[in-house]
Formats: sequence, C-alpha cells, structure tokens
Amino acid sequence: MSVVLLCATGLFLRSLNSAAHIDVGFRSRGVLMMAVDPSLHGYTAQQTAQFLDQLRDRVAAIPGVASAAITDITPLSGGGRSDGFSIVGRKSNKPNPIVELYMATPGYLETMGIPRIAGRDFGHENPAGQKVAIVSESMATTLFGKENPIGQHVNGAGVDYEIVGIVKNIKARSLGEDLRPVLYRSLDQSISGDPSVMGYSLLVHTAGDSASVAAAVRQTIHTMDPTLAIFNAETIEEHLHEALFLPRLAGTLFGIFGFLGLLLASIGLYSVMSYSVSRRTQEMGVRLALGAGPGDVLRLVLRQGLVQLGVGLAIGLVLALLLARGLQVMLFGVGTADPAVFAAVVAVLVVSGVAACLIPARRATRVDPMAAMRSS
Repeated sequence: MSVVLLCATGLFLRSLNSAAHIDVGFRSRGVLMMAVDPSLHGYTAQQTAQFLDQLRDRVAAIPGVASAAITDITPLSGGGRSDGFSIVGRKSNKPNPIVELYMATPGYLETMGIPRIAGRDFGHENPAGQKVAIVSESMATTLFGKENPIGQHVNGAGVDYEIVGIVKNIKARSLGEDLRPVLYRSLDQSISGDPSVMGYSLLVHTAGDSASVAAAVRQTIHTMDPTLAIFNAETIEEHLHEALFLPRLAGTLFGIFGFLGLLLASIGLYSVMSYSVSRRTQEMGVRLALGAGPGDVLRLVLRQGLVQLGVGLAIGLVLALLLARGLQVMLFGVGTADPAVFAAVVAVLVVSGVAACLIPARRATRVDPMAAMRSS
C-alpha cells in the first residue's frame, strides 16, 4: 500500500508541476477580472449592452490600463455554453462537432493575449445585422480542414454566423482537456437573444500597479451604478491557481497518506525483523559458535528482510500501475507509468526497508554464542 500511495503522490506532483507550465493559450498574468450582472438590477438586454459598452470604454481610459474587454465567461471556469455546429449549405454524414461559445466585446483578444491568425477583431457590430464570429484554429480545422473559413457561414442552435477571424487555440474548460473548438460571438449581437445567466466578466489588462487599478475599476462601476454588485473579483493568476485546485488537493492527500504508508511500512518491517531475530537468538548463537562470522549473520537477516521487501515492492508496483490508469484523467503531461516516479518510489522504499532491517540485523551479529548455547 505504501508503494501505491507513494506512486500516486509522485504522479500527482509531477502532474502539478507540468500543469503549471501548460500553455493555456491566453495571458496568464497582468489581467484583472470583475463580474457584474445588470439584469439582476432590472436592466433590459439593450440597457445591459449599453451599460457594458460604456463600462468598457471608461475602464480602458483609467491610467495603468492597457486594454479592457467584457465576456460572459472566463476560460478555465469549468463550464460554459456549447452547441453543435455545421457549415451552412453543406451536408455531412459526420456528427456536428460540439463547440464552446464565448461572448466577447472589441478588445477581448488583445486583453486576453490570444493571437489572431487571420481576419479581424470584433468592432461595434450591428445587433440587427449579420451575426459575426471569430473561431479558434481547432474549429477551423475541424469544420473546414485546409480550406479558408474566412467569409464562410456556420450554424449553431439555429443561428447563422459569418466567420470574420481565426485565432489560436485556448484551454477552454480544464487544463487537462484535449483542444476544444471555440467560437467567439459578438456580445452586442448575442446579448438580446442569449443573455448570460452567470453575469458578465470585465477583463482588464493592467500595465501598472494592479491594486490601484482594481480600486479605480471598482470606483468606476459604483459611479455608474452604486447599487450594482461586484463579484468574482480576482486576478488571472488567482483564476489559474483555482484551476489547479484538484491536482493540488490530490497531491496533498496522497502525499500525506503516502508518508504515513511509508512510515507504517518501515515500522512494520522493523518490527517483523526484530521479532524474527529475537526468536532465532539461539540459532544465531549456534551459527556463530560453529564459525559463522558477523558478516554471515548480517547477510542472513538482511536477505530475509529484503525478500519481504521485494515481494511487497512487486505487488505494490502492479497495483500502482492499475491505479494510475484510473487516475489518467486527472494527470497533466505525465504518463501513468512514469519511469522517474516509479524509480524514485522504489529507491525510497529500498533505502527505508534496508534501514528497517539493518538495526535488528546488527543486533543479531552481537549475540553471545555461549549465552545462546546455555539458554538452549
């Protein structure tokens, strides 16, 4: 069990280190986030759109702000809106790919640091006009292959979108996911027909002190509407830290239990060997009396302990490999049979096991042959 727990601990720690260096596809520092929901305060969809547009412009003018934008949900929040999409005017025998949907205002790509591959960013789109969308590289490849998607139309949930831009891929729902197709919709065009039920996140790319900028942003919001509640206020660093909550929790729990397992395994092996040596005191005395050296007795006792250790390691490694397969969905950038982890666990247990055997083995070499013979 100690082998299993330590292997799981090692895999989660390696995974946590790997996850911290995953390219999420967007800016990982220097972005403030604050959410508001004007609809809860009686705003209509049109009033909400106007309020958010004015808020973005005012925040963008604050000293220390490089850019600002608004979206309905921030990537890596664990969920969001998704729909099946198809190319307008084309029939396909394949099932429609499920696409993640985000609302975005002008400046979203710049604020989030998402590179644009082709096409344009959102402008002040006409709410009543042709709905436009920017798609991720993954969505463009999934639907169009090598064909240029700019100017093409796609349909999702009965809504026709004209593709005006292509951007790099991002991690949408979780760090460990395969790349998901993503479509960004104009917030101005989407808010009336598909309002967000989770509020709207103000994203602020800061070029200066984030604390002073955060205070100025809060003041701006309260100046526009003193009754408006602000929630989910955090930095992008804190947001990404939350995305690593499960790997950190798993690593911590397995680390605690792994340490306890190692401690119990070492104490157990030491106790078994001590008991065995005490039962074989007369045998050791006889062996020494018949000419066996202390080294021979030491090797005899160590060999017995190492056999038990070897059997435990063999069984534990098999069980650890089976457990690791079940943990695959929670591991980032590390294989279930990572050789470095398993080698380190074996090394730690061999060292602790040898240490646990060595003390009673050395005690056996100090048996007085004559006293052992007399007691027999």
